[in-house]
Amino acid sequence: MRGKVGLLFALRQEESGFERVMTESRSNMRRDGWLTAWRIGGIELMTAVSGVGRKRCADAALKLIECGAESIICAGFAAALHPNARVGDIFAAERVILLSDTEQPVLKTSRALAYAVPPHGPNGSIIRHAWLITSDKIILNASDKARLFHATGASILDMESYAAARLCNELNIPFLAIRSVSDSALQDIPAQISDLLSFPDQFSKVMFAVSRPHLWLYLIRLRSQAKLAAANLGDTLATMVLRMI
Repeated sequence: MRGKVGLLFALRQEESGFERVMTESRSNMRRDGWLTAWRIGGIELMTAVSGVGRKRCADAALKLIECGAESIICAGFAAALHPNARVGDIFAAERVILLSDTEQPVLKTSRALAYAVPPHGPNGSIIRHAWLITSDKIILNASDKARLFHATGASILDMESYAAARLCNELNIPFLAIRSVSDSALQDIPAQISDLLSFPDQFSKVMFAVSRPHLWLYLIRLRSQAKLAAANLGDTLATMVLRMI
């Protein structure tokens, strides 16, 4: 594979593992405002951070395509719906479905991009090919995750991928979603964590957390899980790039 590949994250934290690996490999890099470009062999990787949600994801994907991206990879964290999935496991989406609208089609992802996904992940982490469901809200309760798993068969859940998949489907551009599990299907997360994530700036988040000490242990645990998820995602994406060359 040659050409330009757009790599889209919702959060800087999701991008951190990939940026670390690429920096350590001393790959050629340049920044141009919202976009970071890396060149390896005959591939130019254009990475961008969209923000959370379908609209932001679609807008950022369109910008990458307008900048010349010939394929799009939507990468980041996901909540596990499959009960056997562990934090740090990697999922490549074979199909992407939308939770909020049952009339929207199930979208297939690119087999060519899927072939670049390595068979095994770093440090013994598991890489699976499965269905992904996109939701407009965070699913926090283990019971809700179990119901979604049994109702849809999807193994993971995010808040962005369907938007990029639909855009790429309309424009006939290869698309793949790669997600790293940041919370397991058996894990209950306090509802106030969702409120915390909704704040637009770091100061507001800190003040919210400081005033609610009962959340501190959950936040420490989630931070640790996110760090592992980002590291495994970064290593997997870097291996994918090498397999594309």
